[in-house]
Amino acid sequence: MVASGVAVSGAGFTWKERLFVAIAWLPKATVQAAIGSTALDTARELTPQDTTNEKLGIQLLTIAVLVILITAPLGSALISLTARHLLRKSMREDLDRDSAIEMNNIGECAQEDDIELQAHLAEGQEQVSVQGKCDHNESV
Repeated sequence: MVASGVAVSGAGFTWKERLFVAIAWLPKATVQAAIGSTALDTARELTPQDTTNEKLGIQLLTIAVLVILITAPLGSALISLTARHLLRKSMREDLDRDSAIEMNNIGECAQEDDIELQAHLAEGQEQVSVQGKCDHNESV
C-alpha cells in the first residue's frame, strides 16, 4: 500500500483518491495465476520419472487456483464498496467547477461582444445594439 501511495503522490490526488488507488492495487492473485502452472511444468520437465515433484507442483497449482477464487472477488467487492465513499465529489467541488465553467463562458461572451462593439464604434455608429452569444441585448 505504501508503494502505491508513493507512486501516485505527485499526481495531484486527494488523500481519499490515493487510498482508493492503494486498495485497488492490492494483490488479487495475478502473480499466482502466472506462476501456478509454471511450477507444475518445471517439475514435470526436470524430473519426469519422479512423481514427488509433480505432486508438489499440483498442490501449488491447486493452492494458486484457490487463492485466485478467494482474492479476486474480495478485491472486486472492496473496490466497489470503497469507491462510493472515497471517490465521491463534494457539492463544493461541483459548485466550484460549475462556477469556473460559467465564468469562462461569461468571459468569452464579453470578449466577443467587446470586439463587435469596437467594430461598430469604428464605423462611427453612435447608437449600437450588440447581440452576443450570451443572448443579452445592450445599447451603447
